[in-house]
Amino acid sequence: MLVMAITYQVKAAVDTTPPTAPTNLTATAVSPSQINLSWKASTDNVRVWSYRVYIGATIVGAPMTTTYSKTGLANASTRYCFTVRAIDYAGNLSVASTQKCATTLADASPPTAPTNLTDTVVSPSQIQLSWTASKDNWGMKSYRVYRGATLVGIPTATTFGDRFLSPNRQYCYTVRAIDASGNLSVASNQQCATTCADTDADGYNTCAGPNFDCNDSDATVYPGAPEIMCDTVDQNCNGNADNDIDADGDSFSYCNGDCNDANAAINPNAKEIICNDVDENCDNDLGPETTTLYSIDELDGCMYEYRGGFSSTFSTAISPWTEGFFTFDVSEIDLANVQNATVNAYVLTQGNLCDPGFNFYPQGARLNILPDEYYNVFEDCSCGYDGVEWHCTDISCQFLHEDLYQEIRPQYFAALHNQIVTMDDWWTDTFNLTEAMIPYGKRYISIFPNLGICVPDDPARPYHYSHMYEMEDGGNGAGTGNLPYMEITCQP
Repeated sequence: MLVMAITYQVKAAVDTTPPTAPTNLTATAVSPSQINLSWKASTDNVRVWSYRVYIGATIVGAPMTTTYSKTGLANASTRYCFTVRAIDYAGNLSVASTQKCATTLADASPPTAPTNLTDTVVSPSQIQLSWTASKDNWGMKSYRVYRGATLVGIPTATTFGDRFLSPNRQYCYTVRAIDASGNLSVASNQQCATTCADTDADGYNTCAGPNFDCNDSDATVYPGAPEIMCDTVDQNCNGNADNDIDADGDSFSYCNGDCNDANAAINPNAKEIICNDVDENCDNDLGPETTTLYSIDELDGCMYEYRGGFSSTFSTAISPWTEGFFTFDVSEIDLANVQNATVNAYVLTQGNLCDPGFNFYPQGARLNILPDEYYNVFEDCSCGYDGVEWHCTDISCQFLHEDLYQEIRPQYFAALHNQIVTMDDWWTDTFNLTEAMIPYGKRYISIFPNLGICVPDDPARPYHYSHMYEMEDGGNGAGTGNLPYMEITCQP
């Protein structure tokens, strides 16, 4: 059996019927540049989509509703005629409504003048202008910017950039406002500016801002340029020539000769410390490996000793004798790195060395270290011999400061050196000078030499140390003599 399939196609009806024409069109001028329109809605067999508003043959709007405001009309007191047509979803356009005309309102009032005109020089070829907006009874349209008498811009905003200018040249500007009716305001205040320059062609100019060249006659000077230290020129324009600062607060910077600006103890005025391998005074010299210190005359002195011991009081029944000492300033010595110190003093002839009934035996020198906190307990006196000036603890040379007596004996006696001493000649002794020998400070040390012993003929009598020699301290009345001195040798 043969079966046949039959397909039926139903074609939809095409809408070719246009909407009815809009009616009752009205036109009302509300300003010199605006006319408002309204009309009665069109009808359609299906549905109206929107409207077309015409001035003459030109479409000026396509509203979805039955009202429309035409703004931005160019001229006041001008007659404009409108028609409206409806359009449906099928694109069918109605016939035009009746024409309706209206005349924009008259406007003879100009805007107020722009105020506060200011300028900013942006580059050698551009000046940026800004001002305060003008006011108008119907609204502003734009501004006119004049360079001298030449119109150079018509901005709608209150700013304008004048470009393609010549460098290093003055330009003067005024601004006038214009409203929608073409009314032109009077001119603003005049503002003049001179374009900056890039005279040295280094890519930076004399304009304020990040590209400001602080010396436009030198192409090596500009923001970010490499700074050449200590030439007193601010190459990178950061306001600090040489980037030179005093980081450690010692009144010296790198360019003032401070070779270590992180350490206030190092600067050109600092004292060079011997034996520490540091260049304190920045002279590119670590100091000598050896140095000589001379005793400080006003701090040299004498004291009384008898029978091997110090006494803080004195009895005339016991035969006393004086012992000299020498004071040295070691504040510029790093004692931790001293290898040895050699003391040199001139020995004077002493006459009777021992009391009757005693025999003198030369003995080596004992070096006794006096801490610097006691260096000032002695006063001038005349307890020495041969006119040599000595210094004592009181004017009669019969008293040793009690604190000094208690402190120095147990702690500051160095080893006894077996050394024969010759009168009227230099006595020399070498010993180790360390920080441990002067725990109370590092500025002064005083040295006491003990040089002899008196042994009695009668074994029942006790022996006593003798004032064997007198050490010349260089402070005699004539200002001459042999000043004791100490030779310091640094560790290698």
